[in-house]
Amino acid sequence: VMTFMMYLLFKYNCTKCLYGYMAFSSFTLLFFVGGYFAQVMMEVWKVPFDGISFVVLLFNTAIVGTVAMWTSWTPFVLKQAYLVIIAVLIAVLFTRIPAWTTWFLLGALVIYDLCAVLLPGGPLKALVELAIERNEAIPALVYESRLTSRNDEDEKEMEEEALPSATSTSSPPEQVEIQDVRASTSSSKPEEERQGGEDEPLMKRSAAAEEANEHGEMVSLPDSIKLGLGDFIFYSVLVGQASLYDMTTVYVCYLAIMAGLGAT
Repeated sequence: VMTFMMYLLFKYNCTKCLYGYMAFSSFTLLFFVGGYFAQVMMEVWKVPFDGISFVVLLFNTAIVGTVAMWTSWTPFVLKQAYLVIIAVLIAVLFTRIPAWTTWFLLGALVIYDLCAVLLPGGPLKALVELAIERNEAIPALVYESRLTSRNDEDEKEMEEEALPSATSTSSPPEQVEIQDVRASTSSSKPEEERQGGEDEPLMKRSAAAEEANEHGEMVSLPDSIKLGLGDFIFYSVLVGQASLYDMTTVYVCYLAIMAGLGAT
């Protein structure tokens, strides 16, 4: 039901309501479920605490997590950490219910996910096609893993140093030459091509990238691997449920997950 609701909200440009719902869900999960497990752990470890300080700290933690997951200016590592915390909370929560119920829910999720993504008219497939048509991002929690290179940062610093400052009265010859080359390159392109590239759909951009690749030009690969939080939680619940049996089952589930991600 919520998948169809997400599709309808996204279709009729009610993205603010969609972001608000997702942020509220993240906050309630961190505050209530996270607070429950934090209280259980402190009681097991016999850590003294008072209710007021506990609620204040828990509220601040939930607020910071919600802001980190749904804003773009927060540190990347902080967003990753909170996404892992949410996946762990749901995985531990599913270990508190009967095992056969969890396995049934996991199987039902697999079947529903296949139908929603692959079948014509499926809500997830329609949502992705609508996002590609509009050239917009889908409001969703996505776990992203990427490598950082020092060379990229050095190149950016060198480019910033090469650009002449607006307040300087005189510029070195090297900077003037770089500025002239960039100005001549940008002025040689027609204005229609620059404006057309901004409104180009995703499918046309990928086709242009393939055409450029055929002509031997450099085409940059994606700098990160992205995984939807639904899949991330599914894998976490699967491994968490397998950990209730023995480590051999955990290793088998882990290898199956890695093989599936590699094949995908």
